[in-house]
Amino acid sequence: MNLPSTPSNMTLFTESPQVTPNPTWIWTVDDLELQHHFMTSDELCPGDPILWRVKVPKLAFGNHCVLHLLLAVSALHMARNKPDEASRYKAIADGHYGVGLRQVMDILPNLNRENCGALYIATTLVCSYSFASGPSPGHLLIISDGTEVAWVELLRGVKMVVETMGFEAIFAGALAPMPTEQPPKELPPSEMTERVVLWEPALQRIADLVAVSNDPDTGIYEKMLTDLTSCFQQTCGTAKEPRHAIDGKMEIIIGCVYRTEDEFVQCLKDKKPFALLILAHLVVLIKKLEWLWYMTGWASHILHGVALILGPDFSEYLRWPREEIERLNEERIHKKQSDSSNN
Repeated sequence: MNLPSTPSNMTLFTESPQVTPNPTWIWTVDDLELQHHFMTSDELCPGDPILWRVKVPKLAFGNHCVLHLLLAVSALHMARNKPDEASRYKAIADGHYGVGLRQVMDILPNLNRENCGALYIATTLVCSYSFASGPSPGHLLIISDGTEVAWVELLRGVKMVVETMGFEAIFAGALAPMPTEQPPKELPPSEMTERVVLWEPALQRIADLVAVSNDPDTGIYEKMLTDLTSCFQQTCGTAKEPRHAIDGKMEIIIGCVYRTEDEFVQCLKDKKPFALLILAHLVVLIKKLEWLWYMTGWASHILHGVALILGPDFSEYLRWPREEIERLNEERIHKKQSDSSNN
């Protein structure tokens, strides 16, 4: 399902108090099961369990777009955990997702301080649902079959809310108080790797290739490479000062995605080689998000899709991301084995 582009005449401050709930909601046994599952599953409540188990359900009761999307994500997780009933849960998920998404699009043109928190959480759930639905042929994270994917467009609308109103407005009401930034925790050995991710030579190679190309889109590629470099630094550190955590942070890595500008997206739609090579290197960071249940398989799928488009002429430039994904996969398998032996 494709979302329409964010309206150019979007109003940020209106008198509409909130997302109007449907007063005729009637709970079914399936809904109750999915609500319970959402609130008790560790995989569905990563990072801040109080936010997802207490605050978001409370927000959802007054904002049914959030409630529908919450139940949709929970249903996809149940489909994964109960393969014998997967088709039934997926049908339930699709129903809730369709209604929730329509309600989100209804409020998107009328953002205000009262409904921005609901929209922020709803967008997060839309992203989770999109990833949990799994990759499909032609889906390259940002584009799918030549068009920009729905959740990236929606993220841009939320980006404008964050930049205009700030997180203080988002984490108000049912979501209050705003989470405070916690000092970095010392990770256990099972979540660390001694290996250094040598991303700098790989990105520099692409940057050098772009610099001597005389390509008219050079500025677009250089800007994306700068943002990608920052994302790698925050996630993997540098050769001199490496970071050894196996897992990456969603807000950092997906942040690189939603900052992607229209011009770069157009280059991807046009299947321009430099844009695809940059995307292939971003995939390494996507691999570091596979601690999230819905991200499994995405990195390999995207890289395979890029390789099919570029063909053998660019295989040498794809060697590092391909080999790095394999190394990261081995580390994740070792981490899971270590976690299992400790439980």
